[in-house]
Amino acid sequence: MKTKAYLTSLLWLLCLSPLRLALAQTGDPTELTELRTSCEQQVKSATAPAEAAYLNALETLKQQLTRISKVDAALSVDNEIKRLKHEPTTVSNAPADPPELLARRADYYRTVSRLQVQPLTAHLRALDPLKQQFRRDGKLEAVVAVDKEIKAVTNKLKAAQAGTSLTTAPPAQVQIESVIFGDPKTNRTKDGTSAVRAAFDSGAATFPLSGREMSTGDPAPGTKKVAVVTYTVNGKRKEKTFPENTVLDFKRELR
Repeated sequence: MKTKAYLTSLLWLLCLSPLRLALAQTGDPTELTELRTSCEQQVKSATAPAEAAYLNALETLKQQLTRISKVDAALSVDNEIKRLKHEPTTVSNAPADPPELLARRADYYRTVSRLQVQPLTAHLRALDPLKQQFRRDGKLEAVVAVDKEIKAVTNKLKAAQAGTSLTTAPPAQVQIESVIFGDPKTNRTKDGTSAVRAAFDSGAATFPLSGREMSTGDPAPGTKKVAVVTYTVNGKRKEKTFPENTVLDFKRELR
C-alpha cells in the first residue's frame, strides 16, 4: 500500500500541476518544441474526459457532504476542485481529506496515469532519433536541450507507470438504519434512531446510548436496558447490542 503522502505528491506531478513536460528554454530547436507541443496536446486530449468526470464526481460529493453538515470534509473537496481548475484554494487549518475524497482521487489518478503512458512513451521514442540527428549535425546545444527533455519525460513516464498500479482501500460506506432502546424481551422499547443518526451524520466520533441522549426516556423502568443498533456497511446489514449508557464509538464499533 502506498502512503497518502506518496499518492498526493505523484498526483500533483501528473494531474494537478500545469501540464509541462519540460520547461522550454529560449533557443530550444524548433523540432523539439514541435514534438513537445504535440505530446502535450495528445496527453490533454486523452485525459480531458477523465478530468471532467472527476470534477463532476467531486461536485456531487461536495453537495452530499454539505447536506449532512460535514463542513471540513466539504471544504477539502472544494479545495480539490479549485486545484484542478488552477484556482486559489481556501485558506484553512488543512482538515484531513475525507476517505471518500481519497478513494475518488486514487481512482482518478490511476485512470489519468494509464492514459498518459502511451503518449509519453511515444514522445520519448521520438526524442532519441532527434538527439542523434543533432549530434550528427554538430548541434551540441540542441543535443543538450533534447537530453534535458528526455530526463524530464522519463521522470514523468515513471510516475505515470507507478500510478497505474497504485491501490487504496475504498472507504466503508456506513449507514445507521435503526436504534431501538429498552428491553426487547418484553417489547418495552422506544425508537432512538433520529438522535444517533444525527450525531453520526454530523461527524461526531461517539454517542452515549442513554435514554436522556436519545430522548426516549425510560421505556422499561426497573430493568437493565440495551440499545440495539442496526446498520449497514457497504450494503451489508449488521446488528449489534450495547448495554445502556455505552459510549458508542462509531468508527470502532460500526464496521
